[in-house]
Amino acid sequence: MQAQEFTPDWFSAPHETICDLLEQKNISHEFLASMLEISLRDVDAILLGEVRIDESLAQKLHGAFGCSKAFWLQRQTQFDDGLKRAKANFDVAQIRALKQAYPSKELSRVGYRFDPDDDFTPLLKFFDVSTPNEWECRYQTLKTAVAFRKSETFENSVDKTLLWLRQAERKAELIKVSDWNKTGLIESLERIKRLTWTKQPQRFFPELQKICASVGVAVVAVRTPSKSPCSGATFFSASGKPVVVLSFRHKSDDHFWFSFFHEVGHLILHSNHSIFLEGIQDQPFEREESEANNFASKIIIPNQFAHDFEKLSTDKDAIINFAKKVGVCAGVVVGQLQHRRRIGFNQLNHLKRRYSDGDINTLF
Repeated sequence: MQAQEFTPDWFSAPHETICDLLEQKNISHEFLASMLEISLRDVDAILLGEVRIDESLAQKLHGAFGCSKAFWLQRQTQFDDGLKRAKANFDVAQIRALKQAYPSKELSRVGYRFDPDDDFTPLLKFFDVSTPNEWECRYQTLKTAVAFRKSETFENSVDKTLLWLRQAERKAELIKVSDWNKTGLIESLERIKRLTWTKQPQRFFPELQKICASVGVAVVAVRTPSKSPCSGATFFSASGKPVVVLSFRHKSDDHFWFSFFHEVGHLILHSNHSIFLEGIQDQPFEREESEANNFASKIIIPNQFAHDFEKLSTDKDAIINFAKKVGVCAGVVVGQLQHRRRIGFNQLNHLKRRYSDGDINTLF
């Protein structure tokens, strides 16, 4: 009897081997970038499986890890064959539906790099699935959870939100974090508040990531798909890692930092593995959203300064001095004055810092 060729549905990506070797050898992403003579951003693209291993990269990986050039080229060939088998598991209607739900322009917008000439396998790599059943098992529950939300100002787009959350999960897996430490996160908040005074996101965001990683939280920035209302979200990844994702959608310091402290509030108050989405009318979690808002407000303006805040003059110097006293930048205080209807949303906006696309694009 002739033996049947073993062709499993699952497939293992070469970047998973690279990630394993980095962990085993305790090599940082920065050091790998220097060994491969590429940018840190290109290293992240490799580790996310967005770059095919060609002759040149295989040679560089041989120099970095010792595995032969042939080994890396074979890993890529095996992966390509696995993707072809996986694509054959989906019928024409299923492929059409997924491509319509997750179009190439939206994949690109959230920061996913792929070959535009490849019509379907980038989706399989992005979502890390090889069969329709695996898709249902991994993502239908998440889609159902997202579908509970209704946006007040944007059309409801469950698929776009799922796309955003998946990219956040992919990026979060690249961040090495310590064990989840809720007490440590609480204790780090005063240190984090001081970052609000740093003007450039490309300077404060890496430091924010580092502080949060030290207490077990992966913080990532992902641009939202078009017409998405999400400013931030909190969830636990498939590996159990707490993740905070921020979109910089409003491009101002008051919105960014309130969103961050709001998401931290969910982690501290509601660590129950639910998905919390800021920017979407969250009817199933109205109580939790209100609690997270109150948490963020009290982090920005602690209770001992509440009376002073209520009496605060709207004079520029008074606001700056008060901001220094509570330990946040003036723009965040202005945001609180506006939110609490002490001043109009068109007042004192010159005290806020606006982030340009150039400021934040490097974070995506």
